[in-house]
Order: sequence, then C-alpha cells, then structure tokens
Amino acid sequence: MRAQVLALLALSACGPLTPLRPDAGATGGGTAGGGFTFAGGSTSGGSTAGGSTAGGSTGGGSTGGGSTAGGSTAGGSTAGGSTAGGSAGGGGGGSTAGGVGGGLGAFTWLSMSAVPAPSGSVAVAVSARAGEAWVAISPRLYRSTGMSFNEIPNLSLSSIKDVLVTPVGKVFVVSNGPGSMICTGPDCSVATNYTMAPSGGSSDYFDGLCNRGEAVYAIGNGSSSQAILFEFNGSGWTKISNDLGFTGAKRCVVGPSGEIYVLGKTFVVRYEAGGFGQENVDLMGQSPAEWNDMAFTFSATGVLDAFLVGGIGSGGSVTSYRYARRNPGGGGWTVLPIPMMGTSLNAIVTVAPNEYIAAGSPGSSMSTPRFLGWNGTAWVATPNPPPSALQTVNDAAANGDREVFLVGSGNNGYVIIRGRR
Repeated sequence: MRAQVLALLALSACGPLTPLRPDAGATGGGTAGGGFTFAGGSTSGGSTAGGSTAGGSTGGGSTGGGSTAGGSTAGGSTAGGSTAGGSAGGGGGGSTAGGVGGGLGAFTWLSMSAVPAPSGSVAVAVSARAGEAWVAISPRLYRSTGMSFNEIPNLSLSSIKDVLVTPVGKVFVVSNGPGSMICTGPDCSVATNYTMAPSGGSSDYFDGLCNRGEAVYAIGNGSSSQAILFEFNGSGWTKISNDLGFTGAKRCVVGPSGEIYVLGKTFVVRYEAGGFGQENVDLMGQSPAEWNDMAFTFSATGVLDAFLVGGIGSGGSVTSYRYARRNPGGGGWTVLPIPMMGTSLNAIVTVAPNEYIAAGSPGSSMSTPRFLGWNGTAWVATPNPPPSALQTVNDAAANGDREVFLVGSGNNGYVIIRGRR
C-alpha cells in the first residue's frame, strides 16, 4: 500500500463528534420509514433508540415506536423490539428477522483525511468512543473530534497491531513487540502523557486489545508463539495466562461477567476464572475457514448473539467470504451459507443489537460487495454502502448505534471512512 491518505471527500457535512443527537422519532415519531439500514433490534428498536427515549414516549405514538406499542413497555430493552416490540409496535425494528424501523436512519458516509499524510507501510487500526476517534497508522497515532484526524506530534510508534480508547479517554497502543504505549492522563493528544509499558518478557509480544469499560486486556504470543493474555493493572501489564492452548491469537472481546473471548485462526477460546475452554466451529460440510474478526451483542448476563467473519482457505489462499454464528446455547459456532464470493472479510463491528457491519476485500472482482449487513437472518449487501474509494477494509470501530469508522486502503493509499446517522 502506498502511504497516502485520500483527501477529504465532501459526502456530508463533517461536524464534531458531539454526544449523539436524538433520532427522528424523538419528537415526530419513529415510524417504519425511519428505520435501520440493516436491521432492527433490542436496544436500537427498543427502549433506548426506537422506544421510550428516542422513538419516543413523547411524540412517537403507539405505531411509530411510542411508549406503549414500540417503546418502554412492549419494545423495551429486554424484549428489545425482537418479540413484543416487533415490526408493528417498534416502528418496524422488530422480530428475530430484523427489518427496518425503530427510528434510526441510514448512515451517511464521509471520507476523512489524516494530517499529515501517513508515511508508514503496513498496519492500521481504529478505536472510537463518544466524542472522539483514534487511528494508528505506523508509525503515527492520529485523533479526530469530528474533522480530520490529526497526528499526535512527537510520538513515534513501532509497527502497529492495535489501538484502543476507553470510555473515559485512556489510550492504549500495542505494536508487534514486547512494548506498548499507554496514556492514562487527562489529555492523550499530548505525547508526554504516554509511557512505555512492557509485556514483562522479551519474548512476550502483543497482538491485540479489548476492554469492558475501564478494564483493559491484551492478547499476545509467547516464546513458542503460544497465545497469552494480559490485564492492565493501572500502571502496567500483568500476565494472567501464559498459554491459552493454541497459537496465533487474533482478537479478543470481554463479556459482561469478565469472561474473555479470544479468536484463533479456526476457533474461539473462552477464558474465565483462570481456566479456558475451546469453542469449535461446525463447518456443516463446508471447506475449512480462517477467521479474522468477531463481534458480540451482550445482555447484562451473557451473549445475545455473536458472529465470526473470515475467508475460505484453499491451498494457502483465501477464496471466499465466510461467516459463522454463535450457537444460542453457547459452547460453539455454526457456519452460515455463503451468499456471495469475495476474497476475505477482515472486520466486523456491532453497531446495535441485531445490527452488524462486516467488510473486507472483494478480490479481483470489484463488483463483489465489500460492505455487508446482517438483516436478522442473512448477510446481505448494504443498500447504502460507504464510498468505493475504500477498497480493502482492515479494521472497524463503532462508538454507539449512530457512528462507525472503517479504515483500510484504496488506489491512493490509506482511507478512513466515517459513517454517521
């Protein structure tokens, strides 16, 4: 990839990353026509976005997502618009199959610039919270509060593996090595607020980051390439597992009980209370797959839904998009039918309960959709896709159900896309 970020493409007004605005249903009613791009769901079609708050008990009315039919009573956060607050009561944000409605509109996409233009070579990662987003492009770190991404001056990073910003604004960056850069101070746009935090062993390398609130974890690989797990202790890293039983850890996600899901090439490991168990993928007779990313939706006590995305491995090459869904009872995953061909899906992000975006590389056929959405029963091409300038997606992040960031490459180098609704 050539080290040049595309110039700002004026697809929409680019404003600050302010706290999210109420949706269309807050005063005028979240009717069926104001729905999701991809699917309805529990929070976004229920009491938070399509229900009593946003869809609105004030002016949403019983059909359009109001407090009685689609709001806090019938389409609330528990039922989530998935049963009681279905397509009639939740403004079309409802049933298991999803649908449109709930008062949330389609994403408007904007290509964003990084200043100065990156001069790195290989890796890119993105993380976001309400009000700001961070992109790491080796060897630089960039921050945006709504306009362009601006470099943190005088901060030099090694080859990037991942970046993470917590809800209160702490920033973590890990590289392909035993060191990480951490900012826990009040202003992470200042390089002097970053400190180096080593993994503790010269052969313990970092691979990725995950968090639940302010509890931050890192996955990595040890001296024999075994997957290892770290926890941030407030000033540095504590290794909590020296061997998760496999090699090649890729991603991690933290659940509501503190359990940690770690993605390997062909399965997921669940780590909890000092022990781990392997969650295998039932291929249902399909060819072996290599998984690249995963996304979860949680309730207060467990997993509501989860997906893996990746590609088919054939003779060492990846030849098709692949998906797997976590079994309702847990403990394993099952592949889904292959709806379309593409090279590989590299990233998936949870936008709202029952709403996910997956993206990757279509390969030589640029007519193959590279942006996909879950409609409740299947993965389909997004009806309002991001700009075609973003040809290969490497990472994605969302800071709620109204804003998502995609980073990757195009013909002219690195591309950063923001979606907002």
